[in-house]
Amino acid sequence: MRTVSPPMPLVSWPRRRRAFTLIELLVVMSIIVVMLGAIVVAGSGLVNRARIRSTESVLSVVRSALEEFRHEQSETPTITRARQGEARYRLRYGLYPPDELEVFTDSGLPGGGAAGGRSLAGRAVGGAAAANPDAAVIPGPLGAGGYPNMDFYTIGGQPQFEHRDLAAMVLAIELHCEPAAAILDRLPEANRTAGPLLADGEPQQFLDRDRNDQWDPGVDQDIRYVVDGWGVPLTYLAQRDYIPAGAAEASSNDPAWNQASTEMIRLNGDEPILMSYGPDGRDQLAREAIDADDTAVLVRDWVGAGTNQGGVLDNPLNLDNVFANPELKEKLTKPRT
Repeated sequence: MRTVSPPMPLVSWPRRRRAFTLIELLVVMSIIVVMLGAIVVAGSGLVNRARIRSTESVLSVVRSALEEFRHEQSETPTITRARQGEARYRLRYGLYPPDELEVFTDSGLPGGGAAGGRSLAGRAVGGAAAANPDAAVIPGPLGAGGYPNMDFYTIGGQPQFEHRDLAAMVLAIELHCEPAAAILDRLPEANRTAGPLLADGEPQQFLDRDRNDQWDPGVDQDIRYVVDGWGVPLTYLAQRDYIPAGAAEASSNDPAWNQASTEMIRLNGDEPILMSYGPDGRDQLAREAIDADDTAVLVRDWVGAGTNQGGVLDNPLNLDNVFANPELKEKLTKPRT
């Protein structure tokens, strides 16, 4: 009997793989780009949240220093009574450090003139002491002959908004309240920075106590700043003596600025306003940006410069500001009825 061999199995040759089409490659690349973008955005958000927390911590420390200053001035008013006159100083700043560098120059408290309040700079040394024992000047862009708008602070070579408010506050604490100065010293080194430096490394702005127009270590006082998590100086408002338009104006600030400061401080329970401009502060406070839209600055936004309605923070750039008192932000961004 003949055996029948089983049929030969069919051989399945491997198919040749079809290459990706150009459209498929573009789709894959688009997906990768979107995913990378999402990762970058998420990472940026995490970094900003970390910097916001860091900034909140810095604001808390500085606020504690301000309260220590207030406590000491109520117990031992070295500034409010002995130097400037209790009633006049308290009318302008309460018991807190000033927000104007005028108080550290020859005329003392703004509006004092030749016969007015004495300087908060401390006793000068050398020949100037005989003429005015408390005289001092602040050289550099600020100058001694007035207080015009100026590029007072630089970040990475880019001129920023003045920040003389913060400089005045830190100077007052360092010169007149050791307990408050000790609180500021708790801040990380990354949040304490000197002002702009000259090519030789000397301060560009400083309190020239011996009036010789040059930096003398051990005699003069340098001007330092407290910066937020993005390296931008904090903003500080203590002025609360709004003088109506038409009245004799004592400050280098215009009446509208004084009015706005006063209104916001009242909303803060008569405490000074302490805040950071947040993640976009570096660009927001650049001189070029301010020249293009001055409502980017907190006070000008509240004043209602340009098309703003006034009495509310409605410039979108100010919506990410970080305040020492979080409740104040809600009050400032809620339109008044």
